[in-house]
Amino acid sequence: MNLSPTAPGIFSMNQNGAGQGAILIGNDDIIAAQTGSVPGRVCRPAKPGEVLVIYATGLGPVTPTFPSGLAPLVGGAPLPVMVNKPQVRIGEQLIPPENVEYAGLAPMSVGIYQVNVKLPDNVPTGNAVSLNFTTFEGQASNTVTIAINP
Repeated sequence: MNLSPTAPGIFSMNQNGAGQGAILIGNDDIIAAQTGSVPGRVCRPAKPGEVLVIYATGLGPVTPTFPSGLAPLVGGAPLPVMVNKPQVRIGEQLIPPENVEYAGLAPMSVGIYQVNVKLPDNVPTGNAVSLNFTTFEGQASNTVTIAINP
């Protein structure tokens, strides 16, 4: 049996790890999807320059270390950040590391990571653009899709 320190998984809207990603635009609770495509949720395509908030699991160690089973709180101590940020790929484009603005534990959530990515000006566009991660250890995540308009 092979063990790995990471086993990345990006959350999807249908909860099976494929299709539309459960990915927000900034802190607005708006899903980066075609308008009207997710019943009961506000959706619109993301745009270059905006920040995506991606939720995932299994991304590996954080610093400072944080006890399992607890949720990091907002305020007070700094949020635990990943020791090694994941590589983010949107479409066929590897996103520059400096565009990964935050990668660490999601505040107020147990076992959930949050990765904030600023979309570069030349990001691929479309209604179902692929998005995935690769960890520092070389483990690839599932692939989900998002909508991006120019």
